[in-house]
Amino acid sequence: AICNFFDFYLDIQDNRYIERKIQEFLPTTNIAIMVDRDETVERRVRSDRTIKQITSSSSPPLRRSDGKPEVTTGEAVSVAHCGDLTFVIAGSAPLGCDVESVTTKSSAIWQDLLGQERFDLANVVAQENREALDLAATRIWSASECLKKAGAMIDVPLMLLDTNTDDVVWLESGESAIATLVVSVRDFEQPLVFALLVKKPSEQAWKKVRSLDYQGVMGKVEIST
Repeated sequence: AICNFFDFYLDIQDNRYIERKIQEFLPTTNIAIMVDRDETVERRVRSDRTIKQITSSSSPPLRRSDGKPEVTTGEAVSVAHCGDLTFVIAGSAPLGCDVESVTTKSSAIWQDLLGQERFDLANVVAQENREALDLAATRIWSASECLKKAGAMIDVPLMLLDTNTDDVVWLESGESAIATLVVSVRDFEQPLVFALLVKKPSEQAWKKVRSLDYQGVMGKVEIST
């Protein structure tokens, strides 16, 4: 099996569910999170209306030349899309998010996509977390996308931080921590990896994170329309 899915079920209308659960295992992070799934509108419409809902800005977001959204209130925002699903987070920088479908690729393709060092890291994650390489490599790819959106250099070091959290694998790069979560979404053939980059918590806060019973905190999350 690719992974052990969570036990909870999420209706897309409960947009704060993932935020509440993330705050349970990263209590020092003050971020707003929303998932918007709507096949009737374009992704730009979904991202703009969601950013407006979870930030204090009353104006539509601006777009830089690279497409990254910005709000006039100074809050950092990050947006990711997968099919008709849009994932948005807002808060204090550094911040980045991504969502990717777990797809089957050969080792050679993953190595070419990730580069040698991050491909090696994907193999370590797969071994440590006892999961398929496709899932582990998708985690690394999503984490890399988060780093890019947070403004990190393309070759910045990325390392494994912790895998003792059931379906949540933590990675780190400098002062940033990246959580990668596996979520089962209705009407998607494969599970999705949600990734979030935030400022790394203090040592004391991290000990609290590691002491949580993740089997009780995170469960099977199924996002449906």
